[in-house]
Amino acid sequence: MALTKEDMTQITDLIRAENKQLREEINRVDDWANGLYAALNDVVSEVGRLDPEIAARLATKWSKVAKQFDQQEAEPHLNFEESLEQLEARKILYRTLVITGDLPTVDH
Repeated sequence: MALTKEDMTQITDLIRAENKQLREEINRVDDWANGLYAALNDVVSEVGRLDPEIAARLATKWSKVAKQFDQQEAEPHLNFEESLEQLEARKILYRTLVITGDLPTVDH
């Protein structure tokens, strides 16, 4: 049974509608993630100012994550436990908070 031009038009319209719905959902999730990042940045900034020991421990952990992100990005053929997407938020937080002076720089 061959599809008619009308069938193909209906299928195309359905795919377009689904695509639009998925793009809207992606945008909502992206906005939510950006809001979560902003909240976490605020919290870590305050904690870092109030307790330098916690700031140093976070900096140590997140600097390793940032280094792993860079390595994984440069060598994507290697198998790592965490994906780039899982590492990226901590890398960005670490580097942002180092720039603002809320976390110390850690060299490995």
